[in-house]
Amino acid sequence: MTTDKRPRSRRKTPAPGDALKTAILDRYSLDPAERLLLEQAAALANVLDRLNREVAAQETFVAEGSRGQPTVSALLDAQRRHAETLARLLAALALPEPGEEQGETLATRRARQAAQARWAKQKPETG
Repeated sequence: MTTDKRPRSRRKTPAPGDALKTAILDRYSLDPAERLLLEQAAALANVLDRLNREVAAQETFVAEGSRGQPTVSALLDAQRRHAETLARLLAALALPEPGEEQGETLATRRARQAAQARWAKQKPETG
């Protein structure tokens, strides 16, 4: 009798990046450039998931610096930077919100916000 010595996968649910990719591809058809952005976002989501688990497992967020001084754990900075980059990649996909036919690019969103700010300044106050 032989026993199976292969390591079992710890993850029963799909990796966050795979789940993200599947959810988007099931709903939208993407051009090659958008697919590339999605692939990058999915890979980054998987790395961010690992970082989140490592940060959660840390007992303290203080590490020792190069000269022995206390400093914030580098994992926290990496976690923040990865989350920001993931948000930018997903925004660059410009997927439509529910009820929209076409998504809004970051440039369009910023232009709309600037126009709304200008309009709010021009609008006379009532009262």
